[in-house]
Amino acid sequence: GRDIEWDLGETVHLDPDQSTRGAFEPAIVELNRPGRFLMILRGSNQDRPDQPGHKWMCVSDDYCRTWSKPAPLGYSNGEKFFSPSACSDIRRNSKDGKLYWIGNICPENSAGNDPRYPLVIGHVDEENLGIIKDTVKVIDSRDPTKDSPHLQLSNFSVDEDPASGHFIVQLSRLDYEPGGTYEGREWPITRYEVSVGESEK
Repeated sequence: GRDIEWDLGETVHLDPDQSTRGAFEPAIVELNRPGRFLMILRGSNQDRPDQPGHKWMCVSDDYCRTWSKPAPLGYSNGEKFFSPSACSDIRRNSKDGKLYWIGNICPENSAGNDPRYPLVIGHVDEENLGIIKDTVKVIDSRDPTKDSPHLQLSNFSVDEDPASGHFIVQLSRLDYEPGGTYEGREWPITRYEVSVGESEK
């Protein structure tokens, strides 16, 4: 590695009126123009239920040296959506060349980390910088007959099957009742195979 030269890019901040816990767990990908990058950040509205819970996005046109001011991640039609304080991922599929975002979208405003369901996937519009709403598919969600409202479909890993191009998403469906704990329990890994492209389902 002695032939590698690098320096630090600009630091990205979320103001307190955007996130009560700052900016963290970034997902970064190069867009369809060389040097142009999209970064999606986790924020939080913990202890501020009046504040909308969002993922935040910013763009660099100089290979991540400088970044635009963070704005809420939403749909490509300009509509915003709610998302809890949780990680997300963004990947370009090697088979169809499209960009996909995987994360949690809430039907109502989140409250800090909750709810971390449903877990969804959708195409990213690389020009309008948003998720194309009618491509959003649910990977998994809460089953009210057996899952508590505290179910977490987060902290997942994403890989691509090199033969099929399907995304392999793996996570533990963490769940507990109020006053309970995750400690001392075994949580099996759930594996999802998500097909994309023409055969997408």
